[in-house]
Amino acid sequence: MTTTPMTTSPHSPDIFAFTSGPRDARVMIVGEAWGREEESALRPFAGAAGYELSQLLKAANIDRDKCLLTNVISARPQSNDFTHFLHPTVDKSPELRGLRPRDALRAGLETLRAQIEAVRPDLIIGCGNIPLWALTDRASVSTVGGYRLPGGITKWRGSQLVTTSEMGSRPFLPIIHPAAILREYSWKHVTVHDLATRAHRYLSRTVAWERARRTTSYWNPTFHEAEAKLIQWIKDVEASTLVLSVDIETWRKKDIVCIGFADAQIELCIAFFFFKDGVYREVYTLEQETRLVKLIRQLLSSPKLEIVGQNYIYDYQFIGRKWNVYAPVTYDTMLMHHLCWPGTPKGLDYLASLYSDHYVYWKDESQDWDGSGGHEQLWKYNCKDVRETYDIHLELRNLLPTLNLTSQYAFQQEQWKLAASMMRRGLAIDKNRRDIIRKEVTAAAYELEAWLSAIMPEDLRFTKAGGHWFTSPIHSMYIFYTVLGLQPILHKKTKKPTFNYEAFDTLRKRHSWLSPVLLRLEEYRSIGVYNSHFLDISLSPDGRLRCNFNVGGTETFRWSSSANAFGEGTNFQNIPKGDE
Repeated sequence: MTTTPMTTSPHSPDIFAFTSGPRDARVMIVGEAWGREEESALRPFAGAAGYELSQLLKAANIDRDKCLLTNVISARPQSNDFTHFLHPTVDKSPELRGLRPRDALRAGLETLRAQIEAVRPDLIIGCGNIPLWALTDRASVSTVGGYRLPGGITKWRGSQLVTTSEMGSRPFLPIIHPAAILREYSWKHVTVHDLATRAHRYLSRTVAWERARRTTSYWNPTFHEAEAKLIQWIKDVEASTLVLSVDIETWRKKDIVCIGFADAQIELCIAFFFFKDGVYREVYTLEQETRLVKLIRQLLSSPKLEIVGQNYIYDYQFIGRKWNVYAPVTYDTMLMHHLCWPGTPKGLDYLASLYSDHYVYWKDESQDWDGSGGHEQLWKYNCKDVRETYDIHLELRNLLPTLNLTSQYAFQQEQWKLAASMMRRGLAIDKNRRDIIRKEVTAAAYELEAWLSAIMPEDLRFTKAGGHWFTSPIHSMYIFYTVLGLQPILHKKTKKPTFNYEAFDTLRKRHSWLSPVLLRLEEYRSIGVYNSHFLDISLSPDGRLRCNFNVGGTETFRWSSSANAFGEGTNFQNIPKGDE
């Protein structure tokens, strides 16, 4: 059933129809559209999602009865599919922030604008992607099923934003929609955190909504400014312990574009090169860059320097190889957070959303730098990274003893140093033996290719692109599931037809006559994996095999391995036996 939108004219005295709560509320909570329960009750957040919202607000010490609740549009789309409020992309109707809204949705936006103008709330809380799009310019837009739809709520949740000027320029907090939390319970604790640390603290006048300027940022320093600051830090660290956060930005896994430092008061980004109009340009003269690198090496080599980093094992590899300084981290924010809350996200933006006094998502700001422009944005981004990393580490240093995890973190640090030592040393590779194995594996692959090709009729032997049938999972599924009419094997997570190793096992059990084919398919794929993961992996310039080892990579604290910062090495977690 589709309900006709019940929005009214923004100049009508009934702009508060289908809302709930006081019309002079300090807080306005905006949902997306009606579900079945809301349609029946003619008010927002009336069903299970509404109950979940009440629980979230209660946990954050926010009184729902004192909030005005509304929706972007007071109507229920058919099958709860929001695209019924949108024109398809093929329709050239006018866009609004990337979407093509139908008249009903435009009317709903006008009603929402009138409500905000009448209430003038201190804070607007938006639940989900639709309010993020309707009230800000931060939502991402992508085409799905012929319609342009908004996204980005999982990135921007908890950010202290401001609505667009046409929507009143009011403080705005985006949160995960309660209905989404009912489907993914792990989002509940971060949503309570967002409401408690952003909304409740602001409403209780504990903190301002806008970030207060507390530090000085040098994102494009002159040579003399950069030199003076490095010299000052070197003097400071010679006198006593100095804590600095460190972060680098790299280009194509080859060069350090810039390095950022932050203490409690200052952020400094020292850039070495950029591209303008496709032309490589140095920031400093050769003599100036040599001087700055020498000072950086001296600073990082100090035994009294305590380095703060986020997943610093990456920076450690680059700084070590490029400048021959292997300075270990003292406080790795990713590792500290992982120790406190294993199994939760570990990205810097997620940590900042939990531990920073003021938070606005920023991690997409470096995407404009692609080697051809946007370099100043990259330098500012680097300063934000080191500032957030420094501030996060302060909170985590207090949290570790609170959770009685100080000794455990010291143990994790010892493991980090061991992993770093293993990464520096690497493994010797017998290249002659590797070449012999490659020839043997190639011969085996040719034999399998000939067999698998010969068993297939000529009209099915090759894909449209000209490749062998067994190299394309899609073409293979067509043969097995459509031509042969076998019941498709569904992927456990996506629930879509698949032709992976688990499908091979199931098909073998169901159709024993297929075993010779499936066994050879499995062998052929295994050869491809073996080549890519072991025989064809990149080695370091000295011919040794070096990998990245992450001591905080898994929920169980088992080490994980992967290619290193330079694309060399491999995943060592599934090394084949000699007889495989």
